Amino acid sequence: GRPPHRSATESCRFRSRKRAVSGLTKEIAEDSIYRYLEQTLHMNIVNSKRIMTVEKMTEIDEKYLNMNVADYNCMAVISSQTYNGDGVMFEYTQSRLRPDRFRFYDNAVRKTIS
Repeated sequence: GRPPHRSATESCRFRSRKRAVSGLTKEIAEDSIYRYLEQTLHMNIVNSKRIMTVEKMTEIDEKYLNMNVADYNCMAVISSQTYNGDGVMFEYTQSRLRPDRFRFYDNAVRKTIS
């Protein structure tokens, strides 16, 4: 079966850099990692870069996302890197999404130049 921490639509991996995220515990992660980073470590989180691609499905995707290669041979992949104010990448996430459940929504708001 599917590992309990995986959703049916995506498989994510979180990686933290120990220097940037010291003292992180399971209890903190179960509550809010970002609250801990911002309020306890006083980390200034400045930006996140995301890349969306379409990739061929792997055996792991097929197994954990309940996909059949006869129905789908590819999936949406969103890779994200998040950086703090010192320019240190402290988070890397990769989401792998089934094509039948993937939706992309973007809302761009332009500020008037004065």
